[in-house]
Amino acid sequence: AGADVARLGECVRAVGHTVLLLEPWHAPEPLRRAYCVKEVYHTQASGARFDVVMSAAQQAAFEKALVEDLLSIATSVAKVDVRDAQCRKREDTEAILGELDRDVGLVQCNQLVVGLLRDALAAQGKAALARVPAAERGASVLNVTLGLMLGQQGRLDEAEALLREGLRGSEAVYGDAHIEVYGAKSNRGAVLMDAGKRDEANGLV
Repeated sequence: AGADVARLGECVRAVGHTVLLLEPWHAPEPLRRAYCVKEVYHTQASGARFDVVMSAAQQAAFEKALVEDLLSIATSVAKVDVRDAQCRKREDTEAILGELDRDVGLVQCNQLVVGLLRDALAAQGKAALARVPAAERGASVLNVTLGLMLGQQGRLDEAEALLREGLRGSEAVYGDAHIEVYGAKSNRGAVLMDAGKRDEANGLV
């Protein structure tokens, strides 16, 4: 087992593609395992491709949270802590966490893992939005909440593009003077302010 642990990063680099099973999506069991944490770290460090998969039930639960309880997503991701990861054998746990601490530091490693997880959840959200019929997409709640989530992650250009689409969709459905339109303007304006585009934001907030 020791040799397998030592060569895990080498194997990740050789394969070039890691797929993480998010079960459950809000507290991924694989990220409680030190082996998996090491795989995810070496995926990021080597620039390998990283994807996540969910069961149909977990995908539905995630999309429900994305629409109804956006805060739960940020809260769940923030709970991930690689220092809590374990192996069956204590010596393997110590070896893996010791290696990660030496290579990058456990705090930095946790930031890398959380960053990949956030990106993966954003990709799942985009995939869900892509399944919404084009005629309904602009004014959909999913469009708005995904834009807000991307804004929270600091992906301001992507967030602004979605919220701009959402504003246009709301205006098309409700007209100019409607509470939904005012909300859409406020959301887009807040992201523009965060991006330092005050002139564009002033007419919206």
